[in-house]
Amino acid sequence: AGGSQSITMDLSGLADGPITVTWSATDTAGNPTSYTDPSAIKDTMVPGAPSNLTVQAGTSNAASVINMHSETGVRVAATFGSGALGGGEQFSVTLTPQGSSSPAVSYGPISGGPIGGTSFVFGPMNTTSISDGSVDIRLDVMDPAGNTASYLGTTATKDVVPPAMPTSAVVAGGSTNPANFINATTTGSVQVDVGFGAGTIATDQVTVTLSGSAFVSTTAPATAPSSSGSMSFSGINTTNMFDGPVIVSVNVEDVNQNTATYTGIPATKDTIAAGSPSNAFVATSGSNPQGYINGTTAPTTLVSVAFPDSYEGNVTWRCVLTDTGASNAASAWMAIAESGSSGTAQVNAAALADGSVTVSVEVVDEAGNPAAFPSWTATKDTIGSGAP
Repeated sequence: AGGSQSITMDLSGLADGPITVTWSATDTAGNPTSYTDPSAIKDTMVPGAPSNLTVQAGTSNAASVINMHSETGVRVAATFGSGALGGGEQFSVTLTPQGSSSPAVSYGPISGGPIGGTSFVFGPMNTTSISDGSVDIRLDVMDPAGNTASYLGTTATKDVVPPAMPTSAVVAGGSTNPANFINATTTGSVQVDVGFGAGTIATDQVTVTLSGSAFVSTTAPATAPSSSGSMSFSGINTTNMFDGPVIVSVNVEDVNQNTATYTGIPATKDTIAAGSPSNAFVATSGSNPQGYINGTTAPTTLVSVAFPDSYEGNVTWRCVLTDTGASNAASAWMAIAESGSSGTAQVNAAALADGSVTVSVEVVDEAGNPAAFPSWTATKDTIGSGAP
């Protein structure tokens, strides 16, 4: 009759390696029989430990760090030295938050490689369920004989909180440009002022980017103020940008490469100065004819200027009178009411020498681009006719 029988034996005294199993039996009539199976193997060695087990560095995270950019695609790298593996192992990795009730995240099992040393990358793993803090890494290994081992790797840090954002960012005004404007003078060296409220940390790194048309200019990183304060980024080159709107953005990166981006007040790049007035002349005033300055009107000389339509009411101007000795007399700066209008400036020309006088118009547009137009002349004559 057929059947099967199991026998439990203590093989602890046998060395690891091939084992021959011999079965012998004798029936009731005394007839002996035997069977030999040489295919058994004794293997009691657990798989070797990895030489390295850590959260893998990525394009936006350092090794052993899980941040806002990598938390949905964490990878763990394991490296085994020569002779650590026998071949055919199965591997699983588990990430477990320390001191937290949030669940662990596992990946595997995956099949091992050949005998000897090798490297594995586990993942990607979504760790959004794991709380911020320290995270343990455990690798479970099982060889073909069923021997198992577990190893702890380098503790990772999870931090997905972005850094504090700025509260303001603006192209700074200066002696040659108003705030929020980039002109012909400043285009090669623009300054952006950035303000911060409470929450910034001195280990945060800050960069400023100006974007206009198809061109971008970004500063080198600078250290953020502690808690609050302001920063100035100077020397930003925007010469490659076309005139028009410029986006001002600030990027803040913390020590774990979490980032926050703040968009400041948009700027305007305008490097084209205002065009020339269509006419400028010394106007008739009381006792002087047009084009003349006499002794009576010299202290209150009136100059009439006609402006082009292109001014659009956003230009300031003044009139400057210059004699042949290069002495100047200027009016106050004035605003133009609207495009295509005319204006009158009063100049004290009493100190100018008699003779030819150059009539110039200086204009500064909304962006701070200056221009001067010394295109007209007048005559100063303060010497009366001789007595009869």
